[in-house]
Amino acid sequence: MDQALQSPSQNLDYSLLELKPTRTMVITDHRAYPPRRFPITTLPLQYTYSCGVSGDVNSCKFREVFEYGLDTDVNPVDNIKHSYGWIRWRYYTNATGGNPKIAARWILANISTSNQLMPGQVSLVFQCF
Repeated sequence: MDQALQSPSQNLDYSLLELKPTRTMVITDHRAYPPRRFPITTLPLQYTYSCGVSGDVNSCKFREVFEYGLDTDVNPVDNIKHSYGWIRWRYYTNATGGNPKIAARWILANISTSNQLMPGQVSLVFQCF
């Protein structure tokens, strides 16, 4: 088994985990020809951390938003309601460096989006079996 390099542990101080209001996002299903675009519902989970003061979001240095997707109605390609899992991740840094005396200014530093459904088959591999 390969060994993964681990960074030294660090104290993330206080943190705040919030379930934000649902949103809508358009995805593309490539199982249809031509590919079909349609809206889905996203459930954003926002994690703000490295906060110097408990309950004060201005004192936080970092924020990540994980969005999970699911069909609002049935998928128009196969007429089934799906849960797509994690479809978008966003990483922000606080431009104030977490100064609690200044309103936080969140700057998008990185993003990853998986909004394309591709035809194919998933092979599950369980290392324990």
